Amino acid sequence: MRSKYRIATVMGIPIEIHVSLLVILPFLAWQLASPQYIETWTGIINSISPLSMTADRLLSGSTPWLIGIAGAVSLFVGVAIHELGHSWVALRYDLTIRSITLWLFGGVAHIEDLPTEWRKEFWIAIAGPITSLLLGALGYVLLQVTPPSAPVAGFVFGWFGLTNVGLALFNLLPAFPMDGGRILRALLARSRPFVEATQRAVQVATVVAILLALVGIFTLDILLLLIAGFVFLAARSEATIVMTQELLSGVRVRDLIRPELPTVRAGTSVQALIDRMLRDRRTEYVVVDQSGTVLGVVTLANIQTLPEMIGQETKVDDVMTEDPPTISSDDDAFKLFRKLGESDAHCVLVEHGGRVLGLVSGDDFLQILALMQGSARLDNALPRAPTGEPSHEFRRSRAD
Repeated sequence: MRSKYRIATVMGIPIEIHVSLLVILPFLAWQLASPQYIETWTGIINSISPLSMTADRLLSGSTPWLIGIAGAVSLFVGVAIHELGHSWVALRYDLTIRSITLWLFGGVAHIEDLPTEWRKEFWIAIAGPITSLLLGALGYVLLQVTPPSAPVAGFVFGWFGLTNVGLALFNLLPAFPMDGGRILRALLARSRPFVEATQRAVQVATVVAILLALVGIFTLDILLLLIAGFVFLAARSEATIVMTQELLSGVRVRDLIRPELPTVRAGTSVQALIDRMLRDRRTEYVVVDQSGTVLGVVTLANIQTLPEMIGQETKVDDVMTEDPPTISSDDDAFKLFRKLGESDAHCVLVEHGGRVLGLVSGDDFLQILALMQGSARLDNALPRAPTGEPSHEFRRSRAD
């Protein structure tokens, strides 16, 4: 089952919705359509509106459902435009945006090679809240010009404006993955290394997550507890990503592949492949035909999706992943790290000049990272060579 669906393309950027959004939208519409919610928001919107709307009129007939659906959709339209604000500035810096995904907790713009220069990160990050504040102003203006005969439109415009202001303020919290966390890191990176700035920003994000959790506990707010957990995990993830990026600096994909290419012939039974996995102590193979042409990849994860009783007629080409992700051997290793994280195939084929040179799996990559971390620790412990080059051979070979 697909987890994301493309609904539009803006500025050449695919806009996708995650299945989690399809789950939360009906619930959000139902909540917005409740009498208590409409009564509360009617009072709030009347405080900034010349309409003097009455809740009774908004609660008649099917009007509450119209308000609920329009409000839920407009909220995520605002989130999408917020992410387009980030993307527009990123495009001005000649960065590539793969897609924008709307999901349970909002939206995310997938920007390749996020910059480590503090000015670029600052302006990309702050563009989102600025965009949301502009949308808030737009909602306010539309509310002021809405005629008294259209109270539903006035309610939706008021809701749209206020929620976008709230979205801007919430995103300014100094915690990852909110924009405020990236703004804080950018400001810290003005006077310290990017990795250290990330570590300090992660510490602040952890404190924010704890405070949100405490408020959620005392108010019995489950959503706030979920957000606190999400912030905590996102901060840890950001630290891991930045540390990995630093560790892989100067390393190319060709440095990480094994010297042999593990292949299995199409038509081989799954049971025979399992026996070979046990002998070889590996779980990923490239599936080739008789001429050696690559057809796909088969991994232990592919086999684990099969029923418990595997028939003798089941072949590797019945369960393999066709068109697996590929990467050039000349690309930097951090790009490989990101591809592995995004791939459902659990591995990436390494190519050069149209020829497959090797395969790197997620397990391979974790082992390589562990070795490099150990090498880096040893580098720090050993005395430096007179030239200032690392005295550890592994680190020196990575830079070649």
